[in-house]
Amino acid sequence: MRFSFRVAGALLSSVILAVSGLAQAETALGAVGIQTTMIESPMRSGPVALSIWYPSDKASAAKVIGGNAVFDGVEAIPDAGFAHGKFPAVFIAHGGIRSAPNLSDWIARDLAMAGYVAIVVRPPRLAPDRAGDAVAEIWLRPEDYGAALAEVKGNARFGDHLDAGRIGFLGFQLGGTSALMLAGARLDPDGFAASCDAGGIGLDCGWFAKNKVDLHKVDRASIAQDHHALDIATVIAVDPELTTGFDRQSLGAVTIPVSVINLGKPGVIHPGLDASALQNEIPNARYQTIDAASRFSAFATCTPKAIMILREDGDDGAICMDDGDVNRVDIHADLARRIIEALQYGFAQTR
Repeated sequence: MRFSFRVAGALLSSVILAVSGLAQAETALGAVGIQTTMIESPMRSGPVALSIWYPSDKASAAKVIGGNAVFDGVEAIPDAGFAHGKFPAVFIAHGGIRSAPNLSDWIARDLAMAGYVAIVVRPPRLAPDRAGDAVAEIWLRPEDYGAALAEVKGNARFGDHLDAGRIGFLGFQLGGTSALMLAGARLDPDGFAASCDAGGIGLDCGWFAKNKVDLHKVDRASIAQDHHALDIATVIAVDPELTTGFDRQSLGAVTIPVSVINLGKPGVIHPGLDASALQNEIPNARYQTIDAASRFSAFATCTPKAIMILREDGDDGAICMDDGDVNRVDIHADLARRIIEALQYGFAQTR
């Protein structure tokens, strides 16, 4: 059976329910704690940072995490103790290739408020002149998450608080591509290479062309690697990239529950992020859209001066703009509600 959901905008009632539910969860579970650690990822030359967000056992002084002049931070208690019990876990990956490191902290905190351990994997950020190294992120990032999973499960500080039978993965943009790879999908080298040919829909093609990166010369074996992670019970991909470049047979062989969410109205979604075809290619995939959102709506909320700062730097400020009349705070609440529902559904299907 296949599921398809077309939801017209972030309805006010949904937003109210989402905010209310998260507030009730925070009251019931206490505050949100955060711890950070570094891991070794076998295919990288340097360490990868993790931040672990979780229900805390007590409410003490919280600090703002991750804020800057453009993006708001969120509050959590550094090194707080865990609340009693075992909790489902969600690994979080925010793409794309050059994304800022704290864009997904808001959803990590919301998930911790709702009773999840949220593990944000922060790959090294690439400089503008490192386009030649960027392609490797496509296969390095799934490997990072495998190393992160092993580290968290094997570390008593965290592993003792995890429900090992309920581990999910949430990815945005290139992180959504990783989510599908961890579910068992594999990229087709020819389909990937064609993403930057004439008429291609890759998001970073201009950057690659400027730096003379030819996707047809990328190592085919590396692109086609199998990253299937058996420990992951369900995945959620929000605006995944490169979906037209997947091997169609591998999509049909995915066995775990997959939820796909596109940000924006059908027909307006960027072609490189439009994942609507996956609902017909992945068994039991669930697909929905948030019509009031844009592809930047999953980013952190912006500070009052963000657009002015961005425009002074020559940017148009689009990363702080959403497509509808609903503001980003309400879109976040709606998206968090959908993600939590997708996790609950996915875990229920695999128990």
